[in-house]
Amino acid sequence: GVDVERLLMLLDERVIMASTGAACAANKDTKSQVLMAIGCSDAALQGSLRLTLGRFTTPDDITEAGRIITGAVRSLA
Repeated sequence: GVDVERLLMLLDERVIMASTGAACAANKDTKSQVLMAIGCSDAALQGSLRLTLGRFTTPDDITEAGRIITGAVRSLA
């Protein structure tokens, strides 16, 4: 329910690298086949984020990213 482009900008400012859609559909105006296959609604498809974990990502990093994402979404709502 928030403007995903604004959300991505806020996350980028906080060094959370996120994107919308599947990596294989980058720069295409297509919906994620995986999310469609598991029955996500159009609203969920348009509001989904893709996050990638790295080799050195820690559980604390994930918790902090969740906190940042939650705060960013709340600030836009």
